[in-house]
Amino acid sequence: PQFFDGKRVIPVAWKQWQHSQPIEEIWREWFKHPKTGIGTLGGWNGKHWLGWVDFDAKDFESPDACDVAIADWRDRYPQLLNTPWFRSPGGGYRFLIAFSSEPENFKANNGFSLSSDGGKSCGELLTKNGGHTLLPPTIGINGKLYEWGYWCEYPIVEESPEAI
Repeated sequence: PQFFDGKRVIPVAWKQWQHSQPIEEIWREWFKHPKTGIGTLGGWNGKHWLGWVDFDAKDFESPDACDVAIADWRDRYPQLLNTPWFRSPGGGYRFLIAFSSEPENFKANNGFSLSSDGGKSCGELLTKNGGHTLLPPTIGINGKLYEWGYWCEYPIVEESPEAI
């Protein structure tokens, strides 16, 4: 990881922050410049397979259709109300989910369907140490922020992506 101070890119010693959060003064310094963002990879954390389920609003008929589809998905799987998720600058959604078994039918970036019958893919699962996502409060290329909808320290745990 690294941050931009307006003149140069400065590396961050990530191991220092592996098990704790930086103090606000450090956090503010990292994000002082608007071109600084923060990202993360999905994959094995030593306990679970972490993955981001990513839905882009552009993959739906309209932004409203995206909102309706996600609301319906969350109604069918209410445990999703208790896992970290955020909105992307383009109006999409990303949900963090831990899996107790390796997502065998998925690579780093694979299609994800909201229907239990494996219907049309309308999102993707970012996992397997290659699925990268930007995190709030990063500013997207359109100038809008990635914004948390819900945050908690650890995501829900599901058996597999097919379970949701």
